[in-house]
Amino acid sequence: MKKLLLLLGPTALVLGGAGFFAGRYYYPGGLRASAHAAAATEAQAPVYLPLDNFTLRLADTGDEHYLKFAPVLAVRPGSQDELTRHLPMVRDAILLVASSSTSTELMTPAGARKLKHDIIEALKRPFPGAVSSLYFKDYLVE
Repeated sequence: MKKLLLLLGPTALVLGGAGFFAGRYYYPGGLRASAHAAAATEAQAPVYLPLDNFTLRLADTGDEHYLKFAPVLAVRPGSQDELTRHLPMVRDAILLVASSSTSTELMTPAGARKLKHDIIEALKRPFPGAVSSLYFKDYLVE
């Protein structure tokens, strides 16, 4: 009797484990579904659209201050062609937003974050849902 229990115990454990992992793999919400969800998320990863450098005069009233930066737009896949076709409109929106800021606003990290937010908001009007984020490759306030 003891020998039978010693033989059936590990066998039941192995079969139960195999059944558990098979169920996790094949049934909805299992590992296989997770792999498909990860592939779908990866397919929707943003496309990066680097823009040429901007050098512009800021809205300071006393001294002249300048901002030099190189934005990179994170755009929805498929929107890159539309933004590239309308690049003068994109650059104009960025230029208008950035040049309306002052050097004291833009010298802080909070000011740089606000500039990113304002640029994205300005691009949402003509290109709804196209731009998801903005990054600075270079950023200098003089």
